[in-house]
Amino acid sequence: MKRILFYLFAGVLVLSSCNSAGKTDQNRTGNAESEVAAISEPKKPAVQASADEKPETSSAASSSDGQEPFDYLEKIRVDDDILLKYNPSSTEVYNTKVTELPQNDPFYPQEEGPGLGNIKLVKTQIKPGGNYYYVVFSWGPSADPAFMFYEEGNTDRAAFYLSGMRLFIPGNGNVYVDGHTNNMFDTRRKLKLVNGSLNEIKQPFYYVGLKSHTVKPVKLYQSDNLNKVIASLPADYSVEVLINKPETDLYLIKTDFGMTGWLKLGENAFYGNEAIKGLYYAGD
Repeated sequence: MKRILFYLFAGVLVLSSCNSAGKTDQNRTGNAESEVAAISEPKKPAVQASADEKPETSSAASSSDGQEPFDYLEKIRVDDDILLKYNPSSTEVYNTKVTELPQNDPFYPQEEGPGLGNIKLVKTQIKPGGNYYYVVFSWGPSADPAFMFYEEGNTDRAAFYLSGMRLFIPGNGNVYVDGHTNNMFDTRRKLKLVNGSLNEIKQPFYYVGLKSHTVKPVKLYQSDNLNKVIASLPADYSVEVLINKPETDLYLIKTDFGMTGWLKLGENAFYGNEAIKGLYYAGD
């Protein structure tokens, strides 16, 4: 009887061992198959953002990390200060002085005048599927750089005229421009093409970012209603002009100490009569 019980117990142990080994083999096989599947399954490519999905910026200054704004666009540099960036997928490049164009070109000058220095830059779309526009750069009659847009098929007069020194056309319906020309400071603007018109996107404030100094004594106010003076600054005092309230001569100033207050520029708005060096109307 003891011998029978011994053989029964030994058989149970053998069966249990076989089942465990089988499960282990199955697990190994399953894991191997999973690993093979993971290796052999092709990776899905990353989705590339189109031009109208790329991040936008109204600033034409380089970012703090050194990345150039609209770095995915191609560029034409007229000189060290004048720049156009465009979407190459919807743009034909000329970058030719108008005096060097064929005489049958609509922008070839027919007479002497200030436009002889103009440059025909590109033909491009402002928005996908929209009309094409020629972009011509002009130095202006008295050093007032500007970009002129002529609609294809209607080159007798400019459809849009944007004063500025740098122009960005991503091709997504928006246009960006900046520069200290025909304005008080390097103004960064964003415009949107709507029903054949370029309409500026209103900002709560314009960023100025001018680090400079006072030319004459100025007063800073607690608010833009100018009710209470909070600081009187002497001439040659270090300041930073932070922002401008649009369509006014009111500027938020940061002192060298770190206080902020509002300045009303008033009559101190032209070159040679500035209250703050570099903050003046540049243009006619």
